[in-house]
Amino acid sequence: MGTAFLIKTGYRRKIRGHKMILSERSFKILVAFALLLLATAPAGAQTPVAATGAPSIAPSIEAEGSLERLLAERPLVNRALTVEESVALALRESPVLRGAAEEVEAALGQLNAARAEKRPMLSANTFLSGGSIANIVESPPLPVARMIMNLPRGGYFDQNLMLMAPLYTGGRLKTLVRQATALRDASQAELEGQRQEVALLTRTAYHEAQARRALVDVQQARLRENQEQLRLDRIRAEEGKIPPFFVQRAEAEVAATQQELTNAQRDVELALLQLKTVMGVHPASEIGITGVLEYQPSALLFARLSGTTPTGATSLPASSTAPGTARPDITSPDTTTPQVPAPSTGSTAPGVAVPGSEVPGVESPTASGAAILVPSASAGTFAAALTADLSSLLRVAERGRPELRAAGLRITSAEAEAAAIGQSYRPQVNAFIMGDIAKSQGQRTSAGTTFGIAASIPIFTGGRRRAAMQTAQAQSRRQQRERERVLLEVAQSVNSAYVNLRAAEQNIGTAQAALRSAQEDYRVMLIRYQAGKSILVELLDALATRVRAESNVVQALFGYNVARDQLLRAVGALDFSDSTTGITPSLSLSNNATPGTVSSP
Repeated sequence: MGTAFLIKTGYRRKIRGHKMILSERSFKILVAFALLLLATAPAGAQTPVAATGAPSIAPSIEAEGSLERLLAERPLVNRALTVEESVALALRESPVLRGAAEEVEAALGQLNAARAEKRPMLSANTFLSGGSIANIVESPPLPVARMIMNLPRGGYFDQNLMLMAPLYTGGRLKTLVRQATALRDASQAELEGQRQEVALLTRTAYHEAQARRALVDVQQARLRENQEQLRLDRIRAEEGKIPPFFVQRAEAEVAATQQELTNAQRDVELALLQLKTVMGVHPASEIGITGVLEYQPSALLFARLSGTTPTGATSLPASSTAPGTARPDITSPDTTTPQVPAPSTGSTAPGVAVPGSEVPGVESPTASGAAILVPSASAGTFAAALTADLSSLLRVAERGRPELRAAGLRITSAEAEAAAIGQSYRPQVNAFIMGDIAKSQGQRTSAGTTFGIAASIPIFTGGRRRAAMQTAQAQSRRQQRERERVLLEVAQSVNSAYVNLRAAEQNIGTAQAALRSAQEDYRVMLIRYQAGKSILVELLDALATRVRAESNVVQALFGYNVARDQLLRAVGALDFSDSTTGITPSLSLSNNATPGTVSSP
């Protein structure tokens, strides 16, 4: 609301014996008043400066133990968490989101302030003066209606109560409310984007912990097999069937595998620490990871997002066998799943139970009629499906990305600001009413009211209006260019996430095929070694190849889960639970399947 300056004047009785110089008494009063102002000044009005001239650091920052106090405020979680619970905890405890929420609160305060400008304002003004000459004094610069008082010489007291309300502002106040509303909505959209980003980081850290735990299982299974092989080699060496250095080589392999297992367990600890940091909980928390890495066909995901039917994909069975079984036709849905003895060594992070049944495998969707979806053999069909999928994903992103909504709202805010500047140079009319109680030295106390209308209109501004409009319009154009930049970034993120998801999906099929071959090679090599037809190094190489293939399956599933979440984030459809897509997982990295074994979930 425009501030009106009202000069109140009145008839003052002339005081005889007027002097143009300050009397000694008046001078003492003036000095005492100045000293009183200095004494009541805020103690922290000035920043203390050290001898070097640099501002001193606040005690709360430089005090020791601040890190401990900060960590003490973080929640301590000592239980197993699902991915949904982890995301919910991160959304509640993340400092990043708390800061973004304060931005929304600040924008809401600006909106309330803009709305308040349309309402009447009431202010109380008190003047207490003395001296040998009359003067004009303005009330303190508060964000309410102010007044200017013509103070007479001699002792004087005036208590004023003034009510002022806007009658006409040229639409300026209404436009300012619209601008503040757009800023609030933009802040809320940006907060939503931050929430999705934190959810993505949490899910990625959670999936990494799952993958690291699965790699521990892989190394545990390898260690069991090496230990069993060492036991058998010792027996055969005692019988004279193999040379003693075979036993020494097996012992070295057991030690190397134990080291790999230790490193894998360390990686689990580090992954959990990263997850706790993202969630914003105390580093000493002993959280556990539940569930396994899962696979959901991308075609079903695209259909869910765009509301269409999956096209341009064919099924690839994911069957394989465990060591010691016949190698089936890769198109056959039937598999056998022999069990592997439970691990006897190794552990994971605090609060995380080591799966005690086997090394992780991959559950096949073939038993229930589902399958891995990969691009069809026809290049033209795949290209058409690629274009259709990307087009639908870009449309979903345009509707769902909160960053795009925020950019559009900031354009609206900038346009409203430019309009408000133009409207501020229109006539501004306020209505006012005030009451006064005044007492002059040597006179009786008087009281009265004043009411009326105050209007102002700029006639000549020296180019200020044009300069202000130029600045506001440039800011509006800059926000439009900013939205174009965000659009390009969204398009890039959607395309990148789509390509990564497709590649990760193909890597799953490739890794499974390699695992089947490695399992069969190890099975054959184990038979040859036990029959004395091959040497130990060949068997160990086959085992290392199988372990590497098992690790590649884990990495492929991890990459696919991360790529899926990144795609959902890119289109603005990342929910805060694991039921984002509404699709039942058709493939998972199981904790109760033989390495590379495919079975129905």
